[in-house]
Amino acid sequence: MLGERTIFNVYPRGSKAGLAMEDKGDTMPGFDSLGNRFEAYTSWFRQQAGLCPQDWRYGVRLANLDTTSAGLAGPTPPDIFALMTEAMYLPPTLGKGMSGITRTDAPDEPAPSIRPVIYTNRTGPSLDGRADDP
Repeated sequence: MLGERTIFNVYPRGSKAGLAMEDKGDTMPGFDSLGNRFEAYTSWFRQQAGLCPQDWRYGVRLANLDTTSAGLAGPTPPDIFALMTEAMYLPPTLGKGMSGITRTDAPDEPAPSIRPVIYTNRTGPSLDGRADDP
């Protein structure tokens, strides 16, 4: 849950969100999946960013999910949607998008500014419940 008083991202002051790109301007040979050659332009990217957990109770982790075909397409696959729904209810307070709260009489309460965010990698399951092809 991202928010000013929960978990937030940090990056160097004066930078463009910590992301720097340098166009190398040269080309190098590349090959597609069929072995056909093409010219590839090169660029260099660098990112300086961090994650600051000011209140650890708002961070939830779903770990040890078997993303292989034996796990997701096996006889007893994990119910990703049920796990994600359960994770959304673990933080102490929810944002207005999750709880319906639009006004509060406690201005120090972090609930109205919290935004749920889910980070995953490409090996995780797709939204239709099937595993992504490697």
